Amino acid sequence: MLGLGHDPLFKAQKEAMSFPFVIVFCPSVTKILLNHGGGGINYIESTKNMQDMENQEATLHDQSDQLNQTVGDDKKTVLLIILEERAAIRSLLMDWLARELKCKTEYIFEYEKFNLVASRGCVALLSSRLLPFDKKIVSNKKGVTPVVYGDSFSPTTVLWWRERGAKGLLDWQDSPIDWKESLERLFDGHMAETPSVKRALQKAREDLGLQALTRREMEVAQLLVKGSSAKQVAKKLGTTEGTIKNQRKSVYRKLGIVRATELPWAMGNGVPVID
Repeated sequence: MLGLGHDPLFKAQKEAMSFPFVIVFCPSVTKILLNHGGGGINYIESTKNMQDMENQEATLHDQSDQLNQTVGDDKKTVLLIILEERAAIRSLLMDWLARELKCKTEYIFEYEKFNLVASRGCVALLSSRLLPFDKKIVSNKKGVTPVVYGDSFSPTTVLWWRERGAKGLLDWQDSPIDWKESLERLFDGHMAETPSVKRALQKAREDLGLQALTRREMEVAQLLVKGSSAKQVAKKLGTTEGTIKNQRKSVYRKLGIVRATELPWAMGNGVPVID
């Protein structure tokens, strides 16, 4: 399995079948492997130089545009808006969606811009990293189908995402076929999730999970999961250390855990983290 530290991206599959791209991180260079449907694998070398990344993004956008132009007029084209701040991931997603699902794609890299571009009937593919944790994902009045993608949705996070309006949940660890089938169901107006999310939903309980936390408990949990001590959290939130320790106990109870090392799993890698 390959990943990006705490937030793994598309994971390598044991079979030859994998996403159209896998990202391999090395100390000084990033190799983006693009599989163009039988056209072999192209290697794009990337250093930390921003200009290199911008050039790569432009190239990938050109590829995506060319693919979008080949979409047949005899099929209904779905408008899909991608919320993703990582340029390489965003471009690769657009390329894959255009090629595999014949989608018309647009992108934004800040959640605050979503209402400016969203149109009735569109599907929104939203990175769990960038969504607000304290309100509905998308206003019901928008007529938009919100789909959240991220890493390792757990039994303690899936109901929280559902309650906040996610019609679809896609996990990086699932296969490209799983993603495609789930998106096709969503395009047809159904709710959908990839297999690992389904397994998490089967294990989920209403009384255990992020949905059971109060707003303040969520703030405390997110600060704790980032490595802050109870004393540091108290200082940041303007309260006493004793109050934070009591809230920490409540968080652990509502997430069904007993120690700090279990908190990252219970919170889920994809849960937005406050600054």
